[in-house]
Amino acid sequence: QMNIDDENVEILDDISKLDKYINSDEECFVIGGATIYKLLMPYANKMYITKINQDFEEENDDPIKRL
Repeated sequence: QMNIDDENVEILDDISKLDKYINSDEECFVIGGATIYKLLMPYANKMYITKINQDFEEENDDPIKRL
């Protein structure tokens, strides 16, 4: 269990808890790894992508690289 001391942060442990955010007018952000992004990309209507010009060892397939 993560403890983030910020009232604006919510950690979800189940995709079924996304319902209140999917049709919300409020802008929501996802922070995660490749698996999280791959799972949630179908729900996204906007993406902010930061490109870092550095080579890193990859854990797994990065779905954002394919954009």
